[in-house]
Amino acid sequence: MNKFFFMLLSLVLLINLSGCSVMSQEECQLGQWYQIGLNDGREGKEYLLSEYAEDCAEYQIKVDANSFNQGREEGLIDYCTYENGKQVGKLNLPYNSVCLGESSKAFLFGYTPYYNLASAKANLSSIQDKVNYYQGLVNKGEKKKESQAHLKQVKSDYKSAKTKVKKYKLNVVIHKLVKKIKDIDEKLLNNDDLSEEDKSSLESERAHLKNSLAFHSAKSNIKRIINLFGRFKTL
Repeated sequence: MNKFFFMLLSLVLLINLSGCSVMSQEECQLGQWYQIGLNDGREGKEYLLSEYAEDCAEYQIKVDANSFNQGREEGLIDYCTYENGKQVGKLNLPYNSVCLGESSKAFLFGYTPYYNLASAKANLSSIQDKVNYYQGLVNKGEKKKESQAHLKQVKSDYKSAKTKVKKYKLNVVIHKLVKKIKDIDEKLLNNDDLSEEDKSSLESERAHLKNSLAFHSAKSNIKRIINLFGRFKTL
C-alpha cells in the first residue's frame, strides 16, 4: 500500500514538474532566441528570459539575451497598437502591462472598452448558468429552501451583471465615436493636400459625430444617476 502511494506521488510530481517547464531541451539546443523573443512580443507575454535561462541551464545551455531582447522589442511593436489592443480586449484576454509610453496609451485605448464589455458578457453568461442550475434544483424540489435562497441571490447578481453589460455596450458606442472624431482631427491636422471640399465634408462629419457623442454621453450620465438613485433607495 505504502509502495503504491509513493509511486503515485512520484508520478504526480513528475507530471507537475514537466508541466512547469517553459523550454524543452530541443528548443534550448536550437537556440532561436530572436524568434522566441519575437513570438513572445507579438503575443504580449510577460518577460520570461529568466525562466528560459533557468530551463536551459539544466541542459548546460546559455540563452542569447541580446537576440531575445531584440526580437521581443520588435514583436511588441506589432502587439502594442490600437487595433491589436481592440482584438485582445474582444477576446477577453488579460494584459501583462508590456507596452510602454505612447504605445501603451494606444493599446489601452483600444483594449479597455472592449475588454470591459467582453469580461462583463462572460460574467453574465457564468451567472446565467448558476441561475439555470438553482432553478433546476428548485423545480426538482431538491433542498428547496436552500436552493430558493441561492436562486434569489444569483437572480439579483444576474440583474446587476446585465446592467453592467448594457453600461459597457454604451461605453463601446461612445468609444467608437471618440475614435472616429480623433481620426478626422488627425486627417485635418496632418493632411495639407486636402481640398476645401474634402475639408468641409470632414468638418461636417465631425460635427455630426460630436452631436451623436453628446447625446450618448448624456444618456450614459442619466443611466449613472438612475443607478446611483436606485442604490440610494436600497440603503
